[in-house]
Amino acid sequence: MQATVGELVSNLVTHFTNDPLALLMALAGAAFVGGASLFFGYLTLGAVADFITPDVSNEPPSRAN
Repeated sequence: MQATVGELVSNLVTHFTNDPLALLMALAGAAFVGGASLFFGYLTLGAVADFITPDVSNEPPSRAN
């Protein structure tokens, strides 16, 4: 039992127009996943940039006492 993309879109539109709470929950879930992806992508890019760029500090690393 395979559905075409058009049937899937039609089913989603019908479902979301009949139940506004389902639409809000789907949008909130998408925002949550999108926000988490952006946040961790930003952290990953920062880690890669820190790894690639050379340390130009003239001072030796400080020692913990």
